[in-house]
Amino acid sequence: WSSDVCSSDLSDYAAEYTALKNVYDEYIKQIMFGFVEPESGIAEMEEKLESAGLNEYIEAKQAAIDEWAKENNVE
Repeated sequence: WSSDVCSSDLSDYAAEYTALKNVYDEYIKQIMFGFVEPESGIAEMEEKLESAGLNEYIEAKQAAIDEWAKENNVE
């Protein structure tokens, strides 16, 4: 795998990336260090990630990977 696949242009999704990172940063230490119940903390984080555009970001990243694979004859 080339690093090109990870550096695809997702500049149209910069706001989503920032929002996703902010949600992750807000919740991950609380969950990891036991400041919240894992089940409820993870569920709340997942809900906020989805609201922040997680699914759209995943779809865009997958499309970029698929395009890279096609251009590089990777199946």
